[in-house]
Amino acid sequence: VYAGELDERQDKRETHSSPNMPGFQKGLVNSSTTFDVLPDSACAILSDGGLYCWGDGYGYALGTGNQSNSQLPVPAILPSGLTAEHVSLGGTYGHKCTRLSDDNAYCWGDSYSTGTAGTSYASIPTLVTLDSTVLLVESSEEHSCAILSNGSVQCWGDNYHGQLGVGYTCEYDVGDC
Repeated sequence: VYAGELDERQDKRETHSSPNMPGFQKGLVNSSTTFDVLPDSACAILSDGGLYCWGDGYGYALGTGNQSNSQLPVPAILPSGLTAEHVSLGGTYGHKCTRLSDDNAYCWGDSYSTGTAGTSYASIPTLVTLDSTVLLVESSEEHSCAILSNGSVQCWGDNYHGQLGVGYTCEYDVGDC
């Protein structure tokens, strides 16, 4: 009789943890390079290459084209035909980046996410023009750096403290001032 009761409770647990419940998405998270978290938001790349984010949407943090919050994972808007391979979330109100299947960096959020002076934010993942294709991209609060396929490292974003590694700082501007 006890075994039957256990089986019954086990069935109930399995029902409650079903992938069809809100908050679960179809697909698997494959590794630490496909998942990143901040204090108020998170993103994951699923096995189908879709990038899903949730949490605080302030500063276009979720890559959905708006600043709405979401308690459930929502798909970031990626360029047609491309899938995500790596994601790195910068600071809470900074920018976030992903490497897509075309081996380029795409960034979104606040703080000069695409490295273009005069463009302070991108509401969806937007191509960052770099000198070569991207092997890995990492983001911080207001700047990002990528390891490129030609063996170099290239950084963009805020350079107030010299974090771009270009040999000087910029007091009120980004990049090479």
